[in-house]
Amino acid sequence: MKFTPALLLFGAIASLAHAQVSVINDSAWSSPVANAYVGGASGLNYYGSSGSTGNLSLTGDSTNLLTLTTGANGRGLAVTFATQTLASVGDFLTASIQFKMAGPLFTSTSNNFRIALHNNAGGTAISANSFANTNTNFVGYVGYMAAASLDYLDTTPVAIFDKVSSGNALIGQATEGTQFTTLAQGGPNVSPADTPALAAGTNYTASLVITRIASGVNIAYSLTGGTVGTVYTFDVDDTASAVTSFNTLLLLVNSGTWDTTQLQNVIVSLTAIPEPSTYAALAGLFGLGFVAWRRRQTA
Repeated sequence: MKFTPALLLFGAIASLAHAQVSVINDSAWSSPVANAYVGGASGLNYYGSSGSTGNLSLTGDSTNLLTLTTGANGRGLAVTFATQTLASVGDFLTASIQFKMAGPLFTSTSNNFRIALHNNAGGTAISANSFANTNTNFVGYVGYMAAASLDYLDTTPVAIFDKVSSGNALIGQATEGTQFTTLAQGGPNVSPADTPALAAGTNYTASLVITRIASGVNIAYSLTGGTVGTVYTFDVDDTASAVTSFNTLLLLVNSGTWDTTQLQNVIVSLTAIPEPSTYAALAGLFGLGFVAWRRRQTA
């Protein structure tokens, strides 16, 4: 098969159509220091909302899962990364976390499992454990949080929030209007009521995808695995005060939800659509290559 300039240009454009950058890609962790961060395979640091011993630890078995102690108090997890910007329409940032709970679902509470992507441009980056639910350092943070109610009692099991820049809560206290603005709530009305949607020992994946659109951004959430089907699939557009840059991934299991959370395959990736100038440059190179190719064919 001959690779003509047209074929080469097509291949180049196809490869550029979706240029993906891996920001976080951790499936295993090195041993953590007691009451300190866990260093990820990507060289990033993971911090727990509490400084208590064992808040963030490893299972110690062959699966090498990262364990976040939850239970009666609830716990959060944070990891900061280099700022990623949705520069063009069609660019999207994906955050996904595979998890399973080591114990049964305890009680029914709204918004009890949360994942968020924020930008600390106006606040102080998390750099240690014990960052807590509220902190003055969080004033100035902006971004989005998706919260799921993890049993069938809630007729709108997913809520998506916009972080209020003047609020001092980063991922906790989602119901307070001074901390977060509710963009939308939804998901199917599922029955039977008050039946746990998740089961202990089952792998689930929570995903938050933020896509740049012409009028702002689209925020899409999904939680898949086990028998949950499409219960936790929901999205909404933010056209009023869209946030397009992010550098912090957060996870929270609310108090009294389940015993512990085991995590693996924490992934954040940016998929960018090339600028028009990139295609223009390729077209110019194609033109030069075509002229050279034609000369060789007629020589």
